[in-house]
Amino acid sequence: MTERLEHDPQVFVGIMPSGTAVFVGVAKRDEFDRLALPCLDHGENDSGHVLSKSLEADGVRIVFQYWLKSRTFEALIADNQAERDRRAIGSKSSLPAVSRASRYS
Repeated sequence: MTERLEHDPQVFVGIMPSGTAVFVGVAKRDEFDRLALPCLDHGENDSGHVLSKSLEADGVRIVFQYWLKSRTFEALIADNQAERDRRAIGSKSSLPAVSRASRYS
């Protein structure tokens, strides 16, 4: 499940080995800045540029994120193509087709 969290930006809640993680996207920078928690700058790469603040209580880690810059257009295209490829592979069955007649004989 941790791998899914790392590779799927649409997953906002997931189970991690240490407990549950809840990701909260904050749309306004001033609201993000009002959170009285230390800020971590994750830097910029193809995924964009994000700041985060987090806290943990009772096995639940809450991660607040503010995106300074979203994913690049090229990265979004690559994500969409990869998802289409995954679906195409998943829709193909590796088992040979069995005719109705052979099932009953």
